Amino acid sequence: FGVRGVIELHGTIIMVVVAFLLKMHRRMLKRFM
Repeated sequence: FGVRGVIELHGTIIMVVVAFLLKMHRRMLKRFM
């Protein structure tokens, strides 16, 4: 488990968080619009 593995793991987590934030953002936009 080297540095590359850590970077890939963090990348996956970041992608999941970004996807979650985008979903929440879209819901908020629908509410305001």
